[in-house]
Amino acid sequence: MSDTAPITKSEWNPNDDTVLHPVTASDELGMFPMDMDEYQQLAGDFIAFYDERNVQLLKQLYGKVNEDEWVRIQQLVNFKDCSYPLLALAEETGEVLGKVAKLVRGDPKMTKLSKAEFDELLVKELGDVLFNIAAICTTRGLSLDYVANANIAKLTDRRERNQIKGEGDFR
Repeated sequence: MSDTAPITKSEWNPNDDTVLHPVTASDELGMFPMDMDEYQQLAGDFIAFYDERNVQLLKQLYGKVNEDEWVRIQQLVNFKDCSYPLLALAEETGEVLGKVAKLVRGDPKMTKLSKAEFDELLVKELGDVLFNIAAICTTRGLSLDYVANANIAKLTDRRERNQIKGEGDFR
């Protein structure tokens, strides 16, 4: 990336509107723009890969276990229920927060990065967050596109009713 000036704590702004537009970012990365359901489908391909790989590893690690234990182990590691992706979501969210915390406290490894370099780190971690959200949606039979649109509809309704601030699901 061309931006090489180091970023400082006072310069970092999570509301910065100079973030790359998705089409620009996609072009730069040699990728293509996609909607949320397309992303969920592609993420599902990776989930299926992990499912098959995990079954083989489990057979090697656990050998013979009773049928109930085997089913539960497979469900946990094969994204058949939300437990694993929920735990992984918390972990990956923590990694995003950790990067920001290091920047805020002035960690030299973070403060020497340009804004573009720091954003690259965030993109990687936020991608992991998105992957786990997609996995949760998939295990629950929800469309990621639907979830995203429902969230915007909820926020729009709150803004129109001047209830954007505050607490609670039903404000």
